[in-house]
Amino acid sequence: MNFCIDVREEFKDKLQAVTHVDGTARVQTITKQQNVFMYNLLTELDKLTGIGVTVNTSFNVNGRPLINSVKDAFYMLENTQLDGIIIQNTLILKKESIK
Repeated sequence: MNFCIDVREEFKDKLQAVTHVDGTARVQTITKQQNVFMYNLLTELDKLTGIGVTVNTSFNVNGRPLINSVKDAFYMLENTQLDGIIIQNTLILKKESIK
């Protein structure tokens, strides 16, 4: 499901990456039956942070092509503000992102 909703005021600072300038966000929802891995990931994020949200993106930055390899993904991790990447079933975090 894909729709735009108003982001509640108390979440706008925490969800800056997904909040549009008009205060809305394009929400995609998922059920456990649709995708067990993503459902479990979002559930664990919610337990850890209180916000079970990820950003669905084409994984590129201005001036660079879309990611086409694991090497490209590591470049993006090292050279952007990303906290981490998931490659297959492995979560790789920047050292400063680990609490």
